Amino acid sequence: MKKKAFAVLMISALTISMVACGKKDSSKETNKEATTVETSDLNETSEDTTKETVTPTETESETEKVTETESESETETETETETEDTNEKGSEYDGTYIESSVGRGTISIETTGGVSTVEISWASSVFEVNTWTFTGTFDENGTLKYDDCKKDITIYTSETEYTSNNDYSNGEGSITIKDGVLTWDDEEENTAADTTFEEI
Repeated sequence: MKKKAFAVLMISALTISMVACGKKDSSKETNKEATTVETSDLNETSEDTTKETVTPTETESETEKVTETESESETETETETETEDTNEKGSEYDGTYIESSVGRGTISIETTGGVSTVEISWASSVFEVNTWTFTGTFDENGTLKYDDCKKDITIYTSETEYTSNNDYSNGEGSITIKDGVLTWDDEEENTAADTTFEEI
């Protein structure tokens, strides 16, 4: 009886030991799984943080691109406006105008930087040509007043030979252009009285 009781005790002790070992192993596995889950969560958190860190950089880059584009657009607009302002005043009158009755006189106008240069060429005969040159600025009514007119007289002695002399300088007057028709008020000699010039 004592031997049987001892054997039963031994078996019971072994069983308890095995159960205890099983619980320890299970506890270790549970701890491992928990550790793995925590590590995974940390990795995911790290990835999310990295993504969030990259996003502001991309946004800053896009903002810089938009700012540069707007700056370039504003610069181009300013340049175009400056060009329009420079060429607008007076340049609409540029061209060649011819005396409407017999076509002996021509007037050429060229504008640079808002200042118009006017050259009038008028043949008084087959061998003689008068030339007037002056500068000025057109007003809102299409009138250009001048006080720097220079008149030269060119006389041809043959088709290739001629002499040119200055008649006067600092002559005064004005020209007015309306609807493509030019009138010239020559205060020095009244050269173009009752004469009009039409744009060609």
